[in-house]
Amino acid sequence: MTVLQKLEKLKYFNLHTGTIPIRDYEHQPIECILYELHNKLMICRGTNNISSGGKNGFYVDVYYLPFQANSGTYIDVPLYSKHGTYFFTDNLSGCCVGFKIEKYSIRICHYNLTNRLFSNNDLSLYNTWLLPSGSTAGKYYQNMNLRNKYIYQIGNNHGKRTCIWGEYSFNYGWIFFYQTPDFKIHQITIF
Repeated sequence: MTVLQKLEKLKYFNLHTGTIPIRDYEHQPIECILYELHNKLMICRGTNNISSGGKNGFYVDVYYLPFQANSGTYIDVPLYSKHGTYFFTDNLSGCCVGFKIEKYSIRICHYNLTNRLFSNNDLSLYNTWLLPSGSTAGKYYQNMNLRNKYIYQIGNNHGKRTCIWGEYSFNYGWIFFYQTPDFKIHQITIF
């Protein structure tokens, strides 16, 4: 069962920041657990949360891109995956996520730049962007002439943030989604 199929019966997906340590981030898939807890779909490294009330957990191979304050990180996910079936990054509360298809991979970046804005040169490094709105930076990005951009509303719906993930299918390749705090799921088309 995919994350998207699970969310059809549950309402909200949440990636616990810090449950997958940055030291495990090596551009390789890592084993994680997807599980339900308090009517939410969660992911973590290890079994603590399943043994303390989680249910219906299952192991998945994950390409994980960590968040780093006032910095940017990236990962190259193979176009044709033999191992990793999912991609996750930390939940978004104002960060920018970029996608670029390369010869053998999809490069995905997660930028948390609270002290400066991207220039046109920065933004041109990636073909597709998920960008925040509802802030000075968001208004700036909305006015930029980008070929393929998606805007998410920065908001707080009882502590919920925008989450983003990808699912690999042998039939369709990588498909990326984001879920906003109002529980709506949107597909991201990258090129």
